[in-house]
Amino acid sequence: MVAKCGLKKMWHWAHLPSRTCDPWWENETPWHRKWKSFFPEAWREYIHVDPVTNEKHIADVKTAAGRVIEFQNSPMPPDELASREKFYGDMIWVVNGERFQNNFHVLNALPDPDADFVQDIVFFPQRLDRPTFCFWRKSEQPDFAPGDMVRVHSLAEECGEETRRQIQENYKGHHMFDWVRPRSVWYESAKPVFFDLGFGNVLLRLMVYKTYVGRILWCIQYVSTKDLIESNGGVYEPHECAT
Repeated sequence: MVAKCGLKKMWHWAHLPSRTCDPWWENETPWHRKWKSFFPEAWREYIHVDPVTNEKHIADVKTAAGRVIEFQNSPMPPDELASREKFYGDMIWVVNGERFQNNFHVLNALPDPDADFVQDIVFFPQRLDRPTFCFWRKSEQPDFAPGDMVRVHSLAEECGEETRRQIQENYKGHHMFDWVRPRSVWYESAKPVFFDLGFGNVLLRLMVYKTYVGRILWCIQYVSTKDLIESNGGVYEPHECAT
């Protein structure tokens, strides 16, 4: 509340001006407050102004390096996603995954997508009841039909041990995943997207693993929560959500 002590009206208490004048603002939750607490207070609720259009929006965090970090709890339409990314420029998303964590399943590990041997391999997402690797080598099967899933699994059984060894030697946190009823707007993001599924010390970065002819293979990569925060100038102190 704020005191109104003017000359024309009776003195009274009034509510502070609402932040909802910013159409991108969403109600703050304990999850928001927890994330903002990792960064200096002067960086929080930063009014970002476009120098050309004079458009203003309130960024959750804007670092000293000029990067905006948006903590997103609720879904948003694709046009708003695109507008916010264009407006802020250098930015990343941290998304609260609590509501969909039971529909998000991390599957088999993948090797570093830049590893030499990976350039010859085509991987396929696999069903949860089939833990074998799904892949084929382009050099050995140049005319392979991706729809022939029985043959994919047969190849996985024949070549799986060698591939598993190579994956372990070139592992950098990448995994296949299965997302039931996904929030598909995040597949459209042009900026880094990190899911906070409540694991505490790790986040899941959504990213394109490889692009093949006619298809994209998405993956997640485990990222240290501490590293993400401290690489952006914050201080990581694990704690329960503020109430």
